[in-house]
Amino acid sequence: MVRNRLGAAYRKRARFAAYAFYLVIVAWWALASVSPDVESTARAAFRAGLVEFPGYHVRVVLAVGLVALTVMVVVRLVGTYVSEKRRRQRPSCREHEFDEKVAKDFVAVNDERLGYEMSSELPDLPDYDELPKTDFGIGASWGIFGQSDEDGLLNLHGPATTLQAAQSIVTGEVIRLDVPLDFFDPPLYGRPRYTRNTVVTENGSVDESYSALNPQSSSQWDALSHVAAYPGRYYNGATLDEVLEGRNSIASWAQRGIVGRGVLLDLQRDAELNGQPYDPGSPHAFSVADLERARQRAGVEFRRGDIILLRTGFAAWYAGLGADERQHISDRSNMAAAGLEHTEEMARYLWNIHCSAVVSDTPCVEVFPMGHSSPESPFGILHRALLGHFGMAIGELWWLEELAARSHDDGRATCMLVSAPLYAPGGVGSMANALAIR
Repeated sequence: MVRNRLGAAYRKRARFAAYAFYLVIVAWWALASVSPDVESTARAAFRAGLVEFPGYHVRVVLAVGLVALTVMVVVRLVGTYVSEKRRRQRPSCREHEFDEKVAKDFVAVNDERLGYEMSSELPDLPDYDELPKTDFGIGASWGIFGQSDEDGLLNLHGPATTLQAAQSIVTGEVIRLDVPLDFFDPPLYGRPRYTRNTVVTENGSVDESYSALNPQSSSQWDALSHVAAYPGRYYNGATLDEVLEGRNSIASWAQRGIVGRGVLLDLQRDAELNGQPYDPGSPHAFSVADLERARQRAGVEFRRGDIILLRTGFAAWYAGLGADERQHISDRSNMAAAGLEHTEEMARYLWNIHCSAVVSDTPCVEVFPMGHSSPESPFGILHRALLGHFGMAIGELWWLEELAARSHDDGRATCMLVSAPLYAPGGVGSMANALAIR
């Protein structure tokens, strides 16, 4: 890949030099044709000994070079026209109907359309409206990265994006983005408390074990096996039986690790500056316009493969609660949290910016409670679109306060984000184990 990048750089420079040479010759001939005095003036300068007038053979070489460059430009323009024409003649994904009984054929729609079969070159991602829709009514990316893919949009990460992410490091400061395992106590959603058991051996060493530890009770990742695209089908057409056997598990991400550019959108601070403060512990829904305003305030442009970090203030709000209040909201029927709105517009926006993951300091990323009925359906559970249909990683309950504070101090909203998920075969989630390097 390094050789390919170097070759591309050299070819780019060569093309630039060739086009510059081409423009000089064209400019000379254009001036000579407009003003006959141009060539005679140049010859006078040559006779005066100021410069040497090119001989016959040199002029022949220049003429041949001009012809060759003209042919190159024409061929390039024709090639571009033909490629664009072929692209427009490809069948639209919307022409393919989804059959729930043949999900593998559905996966092949994207495979065939993009001509991608797990090669080293990643395909250009289509826009959301070009994705084929399942019978559930949501555009799906199944097959874009191959029929057996389990990584989803994390396929967008590679050596090139790692090097680009490293460009966000200025001071070398490292900020942990996890909260302690027992920060949410009692755990949300009615999950059980874990217990830590220690044993002192005869030789004085200390061993430990954990009981009832839910990897998603604290700062965590949702694996692509966590929520179905719709009942019975998960990302890339996987069945429930395949998921229970380990497909789409967190182990796939653990093998590769998660390294990319993190982009902080401070939604709480932006809302306050915009004169629209809200309660993080309420079902306040963020719109696409809210995200775009926060992005513009941060002064950043999204890149393919970015990890979007949404600070809502929920984790800091939770830290200020008393024991009784924490106990009350640990029951999901009593819990509310700010988050992304349940709309197709939001799903379309997140897909079209081609991020690899969306992370927040809330228990759900999307606004909670979820919307299970019309008019929010089928986007009332945004997890179905992001995890099940897009293959987009979701991170929840992260601690973004320190990162936000440092970002406000120096005006830098990006960082290199590094995460090592739990290598748990078959696991549907993991502690985040995430660091921001600035």
